[in-house]
Amino acid sequence: MIRDALSTRGKGRNPWLYAIYSMIRSIALENPESFVCSRAEFVELVTRLGMGGMGITPDYLLTTGVQRIFLPSVPLSVGPRIRLLARIAAAATPEVNP
Repeated sequence: MIRDALSTRGKGRNPWLYAIYSMIRSIALENPESFVCSRAEFVELVTRLGMGGMGITPDYLLTTGVQRIFLPSVPLSVGPRIRLLARIAAAATPEVNP
């Protein structure tokens, strides 16, 4: 499921799910010991996704991620609520779609 969500087809079908899994994966890969990044790093990672045109901004992704139990509500840092999900996302190879 994560491989599909991270694929180009998954990005087109469900941009929000693509963005949230991309963020969880990026955080896990860039901070494998703590699975946490600063709010500023989170903003940078989301901005790099380039999905602002689809309405997926850092604030939107953080707010909805907390509401949907993907991200915890922590004032100064961001990380996955379920560390195992982050480990799986980090190990997943995005599916290649034509």
